[in-house]
Amino acid sequence: MKNINRFTIKEYKEYVTLVKEYSETGDAGAIFKLFDLDVSKLTVEEFNKNLELILKSEVKNIGVKPYYFIGKRRYKADLNITNIKAGQFIDLQNIIKRDKEDLASLIACFLIPQNKKFFWYTTPLYSTGYDIVGVIEEIENNMTICEAKSLSDFFLFQSQRLLKVTQDYLKKKKMKERLKKIKKQTI
Repeated sequence: MKNINRFTIKEYKEYVTLVKEYSETGDAGAIFKLFDLDVSKLTVEEFNKNLELILKSEVKNIGVKPYYFIGKRRYKADLNITNIKAGQFIDLQNIIKRDKEDLASLIACFLIPQNKKFFWYTTPLYSTGYDIVGVIEEIENNMTICEAKSLSDFFLFQSQRLLKVTQDYLKKKKMKERLKKIKKQTI
């Protein structure tokens, strides 16, 4: 039986859809096929045991790495969210508003494909010098779901922290301006 943590993002999306369909129709055949199990060769007991295992499967959080090999390319992860460019952050916020479950697009905001030059890798600027749609497709078709979930959880947590810090900074700045205004009025 195939392990859910070895699924690609695309396979995991299919799994989620099939589980929803199963809850409505009771047909688990497609789910078993996705896990490389042949229903015709299973006893009823094996069928029920495997179905229970499949439905209870959870994606592990394996942490993040600075580099990922996805498909035929090496990707650099921008792990310090305070160093990301405005375009990356804006894209991230738009993707979150549009569809939080679009893992490949979320991750493409932070994984930059590197180019190999002789014995060294170079990293272009975000969405410059590479096809972002191609990168999203490559990530969706080749990155494992446990890597993807770990990265997206990391970045969603970081972006929430960054938004909080930004809000706090703006509140302090506004408060200082009010205090200056009050001091000018009393003088």
